[in-house]
Amino acid sequence: MQVDAAGVAWVSGRGGIRGYAPSGRHRDPETGTWRRATPWKPILVAGGGVGGTADPVMFMHNSLRPLNGRVHAQGMQDGNVLIGTEEQFNDGCDTDGRVVFSDLTDSWGGDRATASTPEQPYRMTPLASWAPTDGAPDTTAETDDCSAHYFSLQDAVLASAWYSQGTRLLDVSDARNPRQIAYFRVQATDPVTNPSSVVWDAR
Repeated sequence: MQVDAAGVAWVSGRGGIRGYAPSGRHRDPETGTWRRATPWKPILVAGGGVGGTADPVMFMHNSLRPLNGRVHAQGMQDGNVLIGTEEQFNDGCDTDGRVVFSDLTDSWGGDRATASTPEQPYRMTPLASWAPTDGAPDTTAETDDCSAHYFSLQDAVLASAWYSQGTRLLDVSDARNPRQIAYFRVQATDPVTNPSSVVWDAR
């Protein structure tokens, strides 16, 4: 869970990312009535399933809604971009978990997430997604442990950990077009026992 500058707590997990208000009066989409939110009984205000993930049954590891005025998406109001990381290990780097940029616009109020079912699932509209194999094949390590993990944001630079793919710095000023501007990956100390350094977090 990560709390944004407006006080909304974004909870990531199996099934997507949901934003909860822990204070103030809001309409509760579960009941359709207005009530005061508390930390022990918060109210769902936005979010839901995440589109654009590598795996249809997503496991979202963490998330962040930038409210610093540095992250934008053309045609969208600022404050509606949600960044999330998907932790998923598949058969290769091309299909492992990604960083996904979502549009929160139609999720506000929580009704769509509340009404989501396996037969008719709700997914936020993806703006973009990124993985180390996207446009930077020369920087990837020769292992299959390439999932996204923790990240942090400074201004419009996203520092993201990618297990064996090291730390990637992305310019996310345009959430529809994230691009790598730098990377750091420790080379192997032993090609058999330690084929690549594993990065869990980036601060």
